[in-house]
Amino acid sequence: MSNNKRLRTDFLLNILKRDYLNLNCLCLSSIENTLIEFQSVLIIAPHPDDEVIGCGGCIQFLRNNNCNVTVLFCTQESYRSISPAKCNDTLPRQKEAMSVADEFGYNVIFINAPECLLKNNEEYENLKINIAKCLKNTLFDTIFLPYYDDLHPDHRYCFKSIVELLLSQKINISSTSIYVYEVWKPVKKANRKLLLNNDMYDNKIKAMKYYTTQLQTVDYVQLIEEANKMRGEKAEFFEEVEISELLSYV
Repeated sequence: MSNNKRLRTDFLLNILKRDYLNLNCLCLSSIENTLIEFQSVLIIAPHPDDEVIGCGGCIQFLRNNNCNVTVLFCTQESYRSISPAKCNDTLPRQKEAMSVADEFGYNVIFINAPECLLKNNEEYENLKINIAKCLKNTLFDTIFLPYYDDLHPDHRYCFKSIVELLLSQKINISSTSIYVYEVWKPVKKANRKLLLNNDMYDNKIKAMKYYTTQLQTVDYVQLIEEANKMRGEKAEFFEEVEISELLSYV
């Protein structure tokens, strides 16, 4: 492992350790019986690979129970997330995302908002307009969103954009709840979890290894493994939020 990759991985690992140490002990109920009821689910991923890190096991569970899964990727890669060796390739991260989707059998939508620029009001409003257009006349049972307090600003803005679209009824779901998933910061109010058996966990790691552009700069496989060790089990964690409570989250 290169020195720069080691430094970046250790930096994220230290942040994870800090946040997990401050996490209260929680009694979390299983999400399995809820997932079985869904027939169509939308997962919002700020960047390609977030869907694997936060919902890789969940996607497998849904697909194994014949649920249609769509992953909507909000941003397009840039020099910020692609190593110099890959910069001349055409949308390599999107190609990796499509390979994962083909492997596990779900649909993908690419919005192509500029990465790391969603704090710009014009770009943020364009993101909302484009998501609303893509999802017009489409009804999902529920939506999985990135954590509203995640370290990465793109994650926070993507959460905010979907909540605002839900509250304005520009997108609709049949359920009374949405689900917040964690990437690089534990969801403090997590109230649901999905335990991953060995096959699901191995497939999640396999899916992450498709993202070679990301693994060149950070050992995300190690970070997934360490996060599970800190939690004490191979699982994914979610906060179920009632639609009626969403206004307090933005």
